[in-house]
Formats: sequence, C-alpha cells, structure tokens
Amino acid sequence: MYTSFDGSYTALFPGKPKEEVNKSTQTKFITTRVAYRTPDNKYYYTIETNKYLKKLSKKEINALLKFLYEDNSTGTEGFEYKRRFIFNDYDAHEYITYDNKWNGAVKTRIFFDVRQSTLYKISVGTGGEGIPSGSLDTPEIESFLDSLKLKK
Repeated sequence: MYTSFDGSYTALFPGKPKEEVNKSTQTKFITTRVAYRTPDNKYYYTIETNKYLKKLSKKEINALLKFLYEDNSTGTEGFEYKRRFIFNDYDAHEYITYDNKWNGAVKTRIFFDVRQSTLYKISVGTGGEGIPSGSLDTPEIESFLDSLKLKK
C-alpha cells in the first residue's frame, strides 16, 4: 500500500513507485507525480495531483475537469469517453486516449477534491515506441484505478 508523501491518499501500486514534486508559480499549484513501470515495460501506473494554492469555485472546477478531458480528446489519434461517476464522493470522469503511431493507450480517471483543493488524475498506460502494449481492461488495472482512497 502506497501512502502519499503528505498523507492525503493511499493507493495499491503493483510495485514501489517513484515520486516527484514540482511547484509551479505560474499556474498557482503544486504538482506531485507518482509512477511505477512494470518490469516488462508493458504498463505504466501513475497518480498525478495538482494542489491549488487557492480555493476554486464549483464553476472553475467543472470548467477545469471539462477542459482536461476535452483537451485529451484533441491531438490524439483516438479518444473514448467512458463514463461520469462518483469516485471518493466526488464527480469523476473516465476516458481512454489512443496513440496508434506509438502503439499506446492510456486509461484515466480525473476528479477534484474540493476539501483539499486538489485535482487527481489516476491512470494506466500501455505501449509506446518500441514497447509492447497490453489490455487496459484487466482486473489488475481496475483494482489499481479503484484503489485510490482519500484520507478524511
């Protein structure tokens, strides 16, 4: 069980992930990215958080979420919006992006924690240049995506 450096969430990565923290003064948030690549290079598991230094309004949050999944629908060779649902008590979106040039695909869930003013993006990618691709519809991947739990 992985616990974030600030203790705000836990998740079940399939191995020991690496963590990076970047503070951006231009966009007014702190980005943390935690990632794990499987030994066979077939899958890449990530959780990215953007902790905003100011509270966002509901309108700003909805616009941000819409921008993120709509932005991902352009510039890729394929986009499949899967669903809108409640995740960790928040409105969430799930989608898959495809890049046929590099034989890759990424399944992503995004949601915004209003209490902590934090955007969460949890995803699993497969394939890439010279990397074999696998299925994104496996019990292991769903288990990882479902595993992210916010600390109350």
